[in-house]
Amino acid sequence: AAPLGCAGIVDGGAAGPMGDGTFGPDDPDVVPDDRPPTPPGIDPVELPEARAWRLTPTQYVNSFTHAFGASSLTADVFPPDGEREGFKNSSDQLVVSEEVARLYHDNAVAMAAALAPKLKDEFGCFSSTAADDACVTTIVSEYATKAFRRPATPDEVTRLVAVFRAVEADFDTLEAAKALLETIAQSPSFLYRSELGDDREGEDTRLTGHEIASQLAYLLTDAPPDEELLAAAAADELHNKAVVREHAERLLATPAAREKFGTFIAEYVQIASLASGSLDKNGEYSLSPDLQKDLLRETMEFARTVVFDEDDSLANLFSAPFSMMNAAVAEHYGVDESLGSDFERVELTDGIRGGLMTQPSVMAAWGKASDTDPLHRGLFVYNRIL
Repeated sequence: AAPLGCAGIVDGGAAGPMGDGTFGPDDPDVVPDDRPPTPPGIDPVELPEARAWRLTPTQYVNSFTHAFGASSLTADVFPPDGEREGFKNSSDQLVVSEEVARLYHDNAVAMAAALAPKLKDEFGCFSSTAADDACVTTIVSEYATKAFRRPATPDEVTRLVAVFRAVEADFDTLEAAKALLETIAQSPSFLYRSELGDDREGEDTRLTGHEIASQLAYLLTDAPPDEELLAAAAADELHNKAVVREHAERLLATPAAREKFGTFIAEYVQIASLASGSLDKNGEYSLSPDLQKDLLRETMEFARTVVFDEDDSLANLFSAPFSMMNAAVAEHYGVDESLGSDFERVELTDGIRGGLMTQPSVMAAWGKASDTDPLHRGLFVYNRIL
């Protein structure tokens, strides 16, 4: 696993600039694949199946806020999703349970009740008592396009306008606006992201520009594509490997990418469960729920600092002689530092600790209260590090 993944090929579905390079000579501006052939006896990497999958709780909240201005939900109110090898964004694990559906519905209703009366301030053509077809179409196009992370299709616009008119006929214009916003916020095109491709004939198909934009944005930032990325998608520039790289580097320089990388590390070394404070249920470790969360935060901040602020070398991630501590973590280490609630860099001078593998969060998650559990720690190192 790595922070950066492929951005464009799906088996039975999609191909793009960071995949297997199987583009024909007529594809413009595409860098041909110059990798050496696969050695005999080794299977090439299989392309993923075409897929659509539910946004993670963090992605949902970020996308909802981007599309509608605010969310009454936070990611931590969602029930836990299934994991695959520690990661919580596997398409086959992200299902919509009854509880998740209720959260979606309640959040959409709360948003629509607050936002619908304000549409008159955003759209001069709209009032709480009247809106002509052109006005409703404008509202639909703007909100659906932002929510769907691509231009709304003519058919989608027609159906959403029909929803507005049907509710208006039974109630009034304001209630129709609420129903419209609720419908957009609960649409599969908002709640799911897709890698279905552009329906080209053949065994492999190519992701659309907007699918690549979403893939890249959610991969690096857990948020929807920004305006620059959407503009590149609209201009069909994201099938060019160099352009994708430029946008990846731009996104990696954002605070959102820094935040996402900490989450990636926590899931990669499988310590994210400390966020619930449930590791030490029987009190064997003397780790309170709050301290568990602080130790998780220590590891995430350490990884972010190494990769984004230091020399970003892999060796440094496993050997850097410092950590990021607040007062509670410093006390756990036995470090005499005048720290508050914020996490600050603290040099480790005992010659014992250094790097990711000696972080208390990793040692606690991959050990037992009574012993160090070398068997499972060894398997962890073999499977996740080596």
